[in-house]
Amino acid sequence: MTTWREWFPAKTIPMSRWTEWKILEEINDAAATMDGSRTALAASSYQTGEAQLIWFGHHFIWSELEVETARNTGNQISTEEIRLAYQRINKQIARLIINGNMAWEAPTVAGITAGSTDAGATALDWEDAGGPYAHMVFGYSILTALGYEPPFRLVCSQNLRAGLAAEHTAGYPTSARVAIAEAFELEGIHFEGVAAAAATEHDIVCYPFIVPAADDGRWLLMKSDPNNFSILEVFPPKLTIVPEMDIKARSYYGRLDWLGTVKIVHADAVTDEDSVDLQT
Repeated sequence: MTTWREWFPAKTIPMSRWTEWKILEEINDAAATMDGSRTALAASSYQTGEAQLIWFGHHFIWSELEVETARNTGNQISTEEIRLAYQRINKQIARLIINGNMAWEAPTVAGITAGSTDAGATALDWEDAGGPYAHMVFGYSILTALGYEPPFRLVCSQNLRAGLAAEHTAGYPTSARVAIAEAFELEGIHFEGVAAAAATEHDIVCYPFIVPAADDGRWLLMKSDPNNFSILEVFPPKLTIVPEMDIKARSYYGRLDWLGTVKIVHADAVTDEDSVDLQT
């Protein structure tokens, strides 16, 4: 299963409720001498950032009857809900990365789009000939003008996938995906689900990309580097199953947990287009 770990850096941190990090602002120039006899104190200045950690969790209950029936018949207990819960938590972390925590989920954590640079609308729609290329010119120009050097990573909503597979332009015998990968030095192109925001998403997959309209798409172009932003996690999604039965409830119990937050040092290392017209 592909996850956000393909395009977003992560770092393990100690167990805590809050995490704080230092951001290096400046450091003095080293002293220049012929023989190295003189040095300059490496004095530096910092600012700090902090965020509250979020605990995502699912729990599972298997009745004594279900476990005993499986044992007596030589069958396995159904673990489909565990697989779906892993998938759900990873999508929820991706949504936390992109949009921050939703208003109905405390505490408040900002996502990478909170301070990103808006790429602005382009003249070409995504599925027009040369459309993805025109969009990337905007994003690439913004990041390089701010001093970020390629390669970059491109994260697209799923509904932009078809436009990348289409012919780049008439007489150019390759797809839009190949054309932009060659021109803009991309480390990778990744896709995440897209849907309108809702407080009750009881479907199997929650969607990391929140868009203003169902037929629009969204893309992020970023310098994916832990010096710019990262996930700080106490542990990856972790499954714990209690082997002893709860005698009172006559059930077996399990948990799937993740504890972490988003660290953002340079929000402008991301440029995004939040309303991509597919066709008009």
